[in-house]
Amino acid sequence: MNSRGCVLGIMAVVCLVAASMTFGEVVCRLDVPGESVFKPKIFGDNRGHIMEATEASPCAFMYTPQATSWAYLVADFKGGELGEGDYVVVEAWLTTSRGEMASILISEKATVGDYCPTLTNRRIKLAGHQKATVVHKVKDPTAWISVGVGLDYGATNGILQVEKIRCVKAAGPVEDSFEPLPANELQLPQLFLRGITESLTRLDCESFVNEGVSIKGLDSWRERLQLTLLKFEAFSALMPFRAGMYPSGGSGEIACIAPRGGRDEKLLLLRNECRREQTFTLDVRGALRSVATLRRLYNVDQAPDCPRPLGLGELVEASSESTTGFMLEFSTKGLEAGEYEGEIVLTPCDISLQERVLPCKLTVVPASLPRDMPIPVFSFEYNHSANPETMKLMLDMRINTFAVDLHRPGDFKNLHNLVKTMDSLGVRDRVKLIFVENHFLRLKHWREEDAVWLDQLVVEMERAGFKYDQWVLHIYDEVLHEQFHRAAAEIKKRYPKLRIFTDALGSDPSNASVDLMEMMRPVIDYWCPHMHTFTSLRKTFEPTMKYARTTGLPIFLYNCDSMPRAELKPTRMISWYAFSEKLDGICYWSLIVSRFRFEGRMNYGLSYMIDGTMFPSRRWYQWRSGLEDYLILLQASKINEKKARALASEVLSKYDKSDLPQVHERVRRELLDMLK
Repeated sequence: MNSRGCVLGIMAVVCLVAASMTFGEVVCRLDVPGESVFKPKIFGDNRGHIMEATEASPCAFMYTPQATSWAYLVADFKGGELGEGDYVVVEAWLTTSRGEMASILISEKATVGDYCPTLTNRRIKLAGHQKATVVHKVKDPTAWISVGVGLDYGATNGILQVEKIRCVKAAGPVEDSFEPLPANELQLPQLFLRGITESLTRLDCESFVNEGVSIKGLDSWRERLQLTLLKFEAFSALMPFRAGMYPSGGSGEIACIAPRGGRDEKLLLLRNECRREQTFTLDVRGALRSVATLRRLYNVDQAPDCPRPLGLGELVEASSESTTGFMLEFSTKGLEAGEYEGEIVLTPCDISLQERVLPCKLTVVPASLPRDMPIPVFSFEYNHSANPETMKLMLDMRINTFAVDLHRPGDFKNLHNLVKTMDSLGVRDRVKLIFVENHFLRLKHWREEDAVWLDQLVVEMERAGFKYDQWVLHIYDEVLHEQFHRAAAEIKKRYPKLRIFTDALGSDPSNASVDLMEMMRPVIDYWCPHMHTFTSLRKTFEPTMKYARTTGLPIFLYNCDSMPRAELKPTRMISWYAFSEKLDGICYWSLIVSRFRFEGRMNYGLSYMIDGTMFPSRRWYQWRSGLEDYLILLQASKINEKKARALASEVLSKYDKSDLPQVHERVRRELLDMLK
């Protein structure tokens, strides 16, 4: 049988009624050629289904998956074919889930679905099982009549079962009526169950139950229906995810692994396929409860990039046909090596929906991660590290170099605040470098006041206890040119040991040619290529990187894509490139919200300020995890350097491939197995 519908014969029968009414009889059967029949008609997006359910008693069954799908059983009757009378009476025995969208249509001179100048349209007002009677006063007794019974426009996920239709004429007026009938069993055709299972999973079957309608054969499907009405699965933390999407490749269980003093995380996604909003709670149970943190992902510019902690018992709402994301993080701090088990439990407030349980296992390997990174790591953070809470967050992710802006001559308040915070937290010994940024030295000619400021800066750094090898000066951003060279030469002439930083490589080939690099070499102490140098523009910048390595100067690596919709992979993979290329430092622009770029549009940075509190973004957490990956790679390389570097190369070979999250997760586990 064609799933679009076969020709359905539904008998129009004669019934004894009051003497004031006269009826004609029309028998509609499949096996009588030439007789009037109700035929299926699919309208709109052509995605509706009409078919015959032939279980205990024959009936017609239709399903409309979208609002733009609508479907009718239609029959046309010749003038006089229904007998004599001024009124056409249509009676239908129906079972429906969308009573407000089920309709009986009666038209003169035009088939239902065509232009109908005289159309009576009665929406069925009751859901469940009922007998509906609709009456139409005939304007032209000789005109032919068209009758349609079905689901109208807007009946998303609508189901209608038609057991019988009777069409007659009456001499006197008869009122419309909608008569509830005793509870009935809805017969979903096996063809429908087998062939349209994916559509079936989107049905909110509880709407039938609430109306007293049982669904024949549904018991065997109920568990599958329930499980797919609310999809809840775990994914790699690196999995791309945008608002509204639900990627493939999820898992019904969680397996994490981390060294002592490390972390591992997963992305959890909930898909609500119900036709209504659902409210639920999310909880961690078992031995993992004390070491797990759940964060809900909130959208910023339609990107789920702002994770905020989920409180115990906090209610979470998920709108209809939406996807909600969560970050699950396990910290192994304080745990001994071994395996720990628990479960993540999603509990819907709607008792008709089942709980979802994701079993969890955390493996803690015996190796311990060092507290600090061996190479400098920093972010352009515009003095925010002077805030003690922000510095704690940065230290927690193993940032060990802090940036200070000194853009006002004679004003060193920002430096004083940074040093005060470092000393109050007792972390001076953990700081690799102080990154000093100053832009008013961008001058065509060196001035005496510039020399005065430079003298003051050196004195202030000495007072703060920083030697020349503990701080760097950054005066030009992403450029190499004569003006930069002149300013740097004046600085070096006055203070030869003062070190100067450039991040020009990788942004624009014209700003970082080998000729320019050779000119700058005597006055530069740090090269800092953009991440493009090793990814999309690798071939373009091969000559400049080759020259940079011949200079023997430290080479940092940075990225500056800080928008919510930015890909996750650069934040995680920047540390893998630093390891693979044997680089000397890592930095990121920027940590905070600003309007410095993008033509005045907001740059959200790697964090969000909400009610005065800084919340790290999802990208921040991936950068933090990437730094831990660096330490894992470093420890694995001490055991077997060839294997560790081969594994790192395998991951980076997938940088532009869709399976990067899966390969990264597998390789990370292999590296940790090396540390057991």
